[in-house]
Amino acid sequence: MDQASLPCASWADLSTITADDYIIMGPQVTHILTTTQAAVYRHCLLIALNPYRLVHQIGCNSPGLDYSVCQNKWSSGWKQNFAPLYLHPDIPLTPEEALRKLAFGPMPGVTPDCRNAAIQRITEMKVFKKEHEIIRKAVGMIKTLEGTKWYQKL
Repeated sequence: MDQASLPCASWADLSTITADDYIIMGPQVTHILTTTQAAVYRHCLLIALNPYRLVHQIGCNSPGLDYSVCQNKWSSGWKQNFAPLYLHPDIPLTPEEALRKLAFGPMPGVTPDCRNAAIQRITEMKVFKKEHEIIRKAVGMIKTLEGTKWYQKL
């Protein structure tokens, strides 16, 4: 499994790092690691707690539902079906798995066309790739320490 498809909650676990490990890493690497952890976790929370806009399809034939009603139904489904799975502390799903659950799980009041278009848009926007970019930036910062006394201890 590549790191881009790991569950969000797995990035937040620094509990396996011992005090001795932190001493060996030194203050700069420790700072990079903890700030990266915080940035990834913040990004995951923003995704989970702020549902992306529903892509309301032209010709949506859902009787009596205008865009605001559909958006409310979508937001409710996102918060009930996606967020708990994405942020679950014990068995978090990867973004792909959580979106699959969102795509095929119950979502009363949202037509399949609108739901599929919204999920496709989220995928096209590469919403879940930002976590990977945050981590890649941190790796780059650690690489700049190459040759320093802290790097040699690693």
